[in-house]
Amino acid sequence: MDEYEEIRLVDLFEAVIERPYLYTLHGTYQEAISYLEGCYDGFIHHRIDEDCSASSYAPDLQRYRSFASWLAAKYGVSANKEAFRRLAEQTEHPLEAVLELYREFKKTA
Repeated sequence: MDEYEEIRLVDLFEAVIERPYLYTLHGTYQEAISYLEGCYDGFIHHRIDEDCSASSYAPDLQRYRSFASWLAAKYGVSANKEAFRRLAEQTEHPLEAVLELYREFKKTA
């Protein structure tokens, strides 16, 4: 009975990137990033007149936006989407690479 798996709490970004096939049709990097962008945009537009902190997803989505800005600065580009595109062009396994960068970001944030 010592083979219990450790319980690990993940945020929305980690959940989507670790198992994109649960959130998208084909589980690709592009689909996963598009899903997260859609979550963020939908949240912002829906909550425009409400207190954003009232949602349980607010911290995850704010952290995602901060990460996207951090990634853009790391790649020396002004647009967040360009940073995600560059990452995909520079690696054979963008899902693993972006997850590693996200975890690096979380340690510094």
